This record gives sequence, C-alpha cells and structure tokens, in this order.
Amino acid sequence: MDLGIRGRKAIVNGGSAGMGRGSALALAREGCELYVSARGKARLERTCAAIVKETGAVVTPICADHSTDEGRGKILDACPEPDILVGTCSPPPFTGDYRTVTRQDWEEHLAVTLLSPVHFMQAVVDGMAERGWGASSTSPPARPSFRPRCGYCPERPERPWSTTRWPWPRRWPGATS
Repeated sequence: MDLGIRGRKAIVNGGSAGMGRGSALALAREGCELYVSARGKARLERTCAAIVKETGAVVTPICADHSTDEGRGKILDACPEPDILVGTCSPPPFTGDYRTVTRQDWEEHLAVTLLSPVHFMQAVVDGMAERGWGASSTSPPARPSFRPRCGYCPERPERPWSTTRWPWPRRWPGATS
C-alpha cells in the first residue's frame, strides 16, 4: 500500500526499540527520510543500521533524550522541518508500591510521557501548517509505571501487586461492539 508519504521527513523519538522501532521501520518502508532519536547510542545505531539495510532509506540516528530541552534542541537541529512526528518512549522504572512514588518520580514520568510530546508539537506545528502538510502520533507507555499495591491476588500468586479479574463485563451496557 502506498500511503503517499514518500520523501517526507519524519522524526521518531524513542525509535531504537518497541513501538518506536516499528514506527521507524514502517515509515522507512514508505520511503520517508528518518531522524531516529533514543537515549542509548549502541542500540540506536544498531537499529538504524538494520533499517537502512532492510529498506535502503536515509536514516539519521540522534542520541538524545527527547524529554529535555537540550535533547529536543539536538533533535530539531538535525531535522528542523519535519513532516511527521512520532513520539514513543520507554516508561520510567517500575515502582511496586504506589505509596513510595515521590513528587520527583511523577515529574520525571510526566516530562517523558506528556510534556515532551507537547513541547515537540509546539515546536513543529507552525511549520507543518505553513507547508500545508503534517502528521503527529504520540504513544505513551502501554502500561502504567506506578501501580498501587493491592495485596495478594489468588489468580496470580507470583505477582502480588496484580489486580484480580474484573467481576463485571468489560463492555459498557448498550455497547454494540
């Protein structure tokens, strides 16, 4: 399928693994020029090399933390006028007991998963509008990083922080699908 994005410039933050890597690979297959950022240099370079080998796309690795002003600056210096912005990231370290999560933990988590995508969009949306084309997708971590400890779970004794199955249907009453 041709998505009509060949030749577009795409930034993929958190692109060295997981959903970010998958997004980068899909965009490369569509013929985009990629700017892939991640914090870990070795994995970033391996990922970018593998994408180039598989697709022949132009891929620029950028070792930077997109949750910081300095990191965003480095990424936008490499690609100041992206057509496509993809934001993914790994979650902060897991904390088993919700009561131990500090204000600093929350602020660091929000900086990565919420504020960074907002700051990136603020930096690029005007240019996208002026060029008459732009796309953005943000995928925060799929699981919460801070889960309340709820005690023993008879269904999952190996995971004492697990919740039990919901006692009611997961669909809202009246839902048709």
